[in-house]
Amino acid sequence: MSIAAYLQTELVALSNEARRKYPEIKEGSIEVVLKTLNDIMSHGVEIQLKILQTILPLLTNYNVHAESLAEALLLCFRLQDSRVVFVNNTAAATLRQLVIYIFEKVGDEDIAKQKSAASESQTQAKSEIKDQVESTQENEEQLGPCALDAYLLFQDLCLLTNSEQARFLNLGSISRTFGLELIESVLTNHFHLFKQHKEFASLLRERVCPLIIKNFSDKHDFPQTMRLMRVVYILIKQFHEIL
Repeated sequence: MSIAAYLQTELVALSNEARRKYPEIKEGSIEVVLKTLNDIMSHGVEIQLKILQTILPLLTNYNVHAESLAEALLLCFRLQDSRVVFVNNTAAATLRQLVIYIFEKVGDEDIAKQKSAASESQTQAKSEIKDQVESTQENEEQLGPCALDAYLLFQDLCLLTNSEQARFLNLGSISRTFGLELIESVLTNHFHLFKQHKEFASLLRERVCPLIIKNFSDKHDFPQTMRLMRVVYILIKQFHEIL
């Protein structure tokens, strides 16, 4: 067994024990873990692959939002730029899974909100129904933490794919073909979120449509053109009534 594999085994065992004994420190340790992963990112291919293997369960097993989420995604995007094909492909696959997972959490968050609202409405007296409805309408205008993460991520995917400056991710650029692939994946698998949330619908008009118009006016290679056509097809099929 290599030293790296041995250390990983020991760290997993130690972290599992810590999670059982001290569940309250889980969220606070995320930033430390991410900083450590960032510090060792240049320590060779084997370590880079271990980092990617760590990030996926880190984000799926813990509540990671805002800056911590952006930092974790940034690690993957940086590794996706690797000249080592295996690292590049693994990072790309990890990002595909994470992007979809981030949007799946929005659906879970919406369901939880609906159940909470239904539970509260059943316990409210009739004299309080009007106040409750007004309060619910105000809350719906604000995105929850999962929805906000997804909103900021999708906005940055559009900006970076369009060669503009990101606002959420501290990232200078991404491959246009890969950016279009991620955008297509989100629109295909989670089109209902863009219909349910006006904030997401606004991204279609303000980010996706300008992206399509600009890139169709330029000459691109076949893979990029095909990705653009797929995004256009999804826009027409799923969102023609709100664009």
